[in-house]
Amino acid sequence: MTHPHDHWRGAAPHFTERLAEHPDDPALCYLHAQALMLQVKGHIEPLERYAPYYAPDKATLDLRASTTTVFASRNASLQRVTVLGKSKGTVWVGENCSLSNVLINSESSFSTIVFGPNTDLRDCVIQMIGGRTALIVGSGTTIPQGNFLVQEDRAYILIGDDCMFSNGVAARTSDSHGIYDVKTRARINHGKPIVIHNHVWVGRSVNINKGTVIESDAVVGQGAITSGLMRGAAIHAGHPAKPLREGVTWDRTMAESLDECLVVHPSRTRQWNHIRTCEQIDSYAHQPIEGLEPLHAASRMLAASLSDDVVSGYVTSLNYSSRSHDAKLCEDAHGLRRRSTFSKA
Repeated sequence: MTHPHDHWRGAAPHFTERLAEHPDDPALCYLHAQALMLQVKGHIEPLERYAPYYAPDKATLDLRASTTTVFASRNASLQRVTVLGKSKGTVWVGENCSLSNVLINSESSFSTIVFGPNTDLRDCVIQMIGGRTALIVGSGTTIPQGNFLVQEDRAYILIGDDCMFSNGVAARTSDSHGIYDVKTRARINHGKPIVIHNHVWVGRSVNINKGTVIESDAVVGQGAITSGLMRGAAIHAGHPAKPLREGVTWDRTMAESLDECLVVHPSRTRQWNHIRTCEQIDSYAHQPIEGLEPLHAASRMLAASLSDDVVSGYVTSLNYSSRSHDAKLCEDAHGLRRRSTFSKA
């Protein structure tokens, strides 16, 4: 069975091998999340922006008996975040990210959770169950109440930039129980990842089933049940969700026209922070990488489109210093970014 991971695994053999050899390396797990994020061209920060997070008390972060490691960028805010389970996972909290009353139950072998910069999650339950699993949320996304189940090996939920979820949204990559063909005796209901592109509005009490792909600018009406492809710039609703109108976009305000949406509005503060952060991340394409540790350099390559000459010079310096494994990893990272940059949006 072909897995969605294979579209980048084949293009980055050295990175894949390195990740397989060191599945619990936090830095490699984060690079893996960045590679997945390329599918939607969303923004999460380079590795160098994070540091281990030390909570002042359990009212801020309660790890219980979990071996999960938490990393945070600047001005991250955590309140009543609880992590349960025996996973050796990592949680990454981006700049200006706000987490409040979030419960994470991680029973995966290696789980990676990334809350991108300027995200706001409240009253959410996240379950990570299986082998290697990932939940990645892009910059500026808001989720006031949600339930996310990432289950089965190599399962993931990917949510792009500037998405807006309403209350009671549930997303799951698995049916949680097996269905089998009587003749072949083989299981027929394997899990599938969920991919939500940038600037998607998900209405109240929507159920997002395994294998759902929601393209940019889409609106999913309240109570809808999604599966398969939801086309971008369209309104979808119903059981199952179907397109009702195309050629639309949406905004967090209730202005009478798209032009009026650009007028200063209180709800725009987070969005403006999101735009500034995205510009900062993109600006890494114009900054030097000489002297950076290879994993940090690879992370910059995944975050921003560095020129071929800059990467070639860095890779040559690594090979000259007998760090061919690091050089190949950086080449893989640059190749993945180039594929994303020049692929069809």
